[in-house]
Amino acid sequence: MSNEDHMRNGQLKAAYNLQISTNKQFILHYSIHPNPTDTKTLESHLKGFEDSYHKVPKELVADAGYGSEENYNLLKNKKIKSYVKYNYFRKDQKSGQITTSQNNPKLAKIRERVFKLLKTKKGIKLRKQRCHDVEPVFAELKHNKNFKRFMLRGKTKVEVEIGILAIAHNLKKMAKTA
Repeated sequence: MSNEDHMRNGQLKAAYNLQISTNKQFILHYSIHPNPTDTKTLESHLKGFEDSYHKVPKELVADAGYGSEENYNLLKNKKIKSYVKYNYFRKDQKSGQITTSQNNPKLAKIRERVFKLLKTKKGIKLRKQRCHDVEPVFAELKHNKNFKRFMLRGKTKVEVEIGILAIAHNLKKMAKTA
């Protein structure tokens, strides 16, 4: 979520990086991070999920923003099947050849494994499903609810604020499906 548009160019500067775990567009877990990129948020987001549910998900689907060697190793160590794209996945998909990392052979091996998994029937299905599961939740909050910035200040208060928004979102989804 964002700060004011000081440059008056229509772009908002991120103040907190909101991470959500969803299932069928219901928000199961959320976390707030000061990191502007997603790469370094996964470990603490998963820890929060694990603390809340006393288990980790069996599989995780995410975009290329999470596709780092550290995150792949984290998911492997937690025995979570990783359907997480890496930054060259789209290019590799078009060329049919996996981009290698000569400086990092471990990462090249990880990309090979991830590429194969993402190209399976289940991998394709989960990648397509992600677009209809996670992204509409953000669209609902940002565009339909016109939520552009937090009213409260400080991480703890912001977590409460997003918690209230998550509850409202989930209740609305429940009312629609009932």
